[in-house]
Amino acid sequence: MREIALAVVVAAAALAAPVSAQIYDHNTHLPGTNHSMLAYSNPADGAVLDEAPQTLTLTFQHAVTLQRLSITDAHGVVTQLTFEREPHRRTYSIAVPALADGAYRLSFTATGTGGTDTMPGEIRFTVR
Repeated sequence: MREIALAVVVAAAALAAPVSAQIYDHNTHLPGTNHSMLAYSNPADGAVLDEAPQTLTLTFQHAVTLQRLSITDAHGVVTQLTFEREPHRRTYSIAVPALADGAYRLSFTATGTGGTDTMPGEIRFTVR
């Protein structure tokens, strides 16, 4: 009887593990998975630009509230970008300060309409 009870507990634990992982992935988007929430960006991830962008555009697959946005250059200098924190928008257009030639990483964090989904992401681009 104990062996049957133990088998039931082990089977239940095995079934519960994938379900909890699915819930975690749905509620918290991990770094590197931003493409699941970001539909479009200008500049695009990996873009090599002849001129520095004056405006950044982020379009998400669903409405979000942009919480944080910064650009880091190849030397590690971080510039926080100023934007209107408007709730529940799919597209944000943000003015970008003058950028010198070099590699950049744009980092952002957004929350979903429920306020509980925290979605970090990054876009890398180069100005030459």
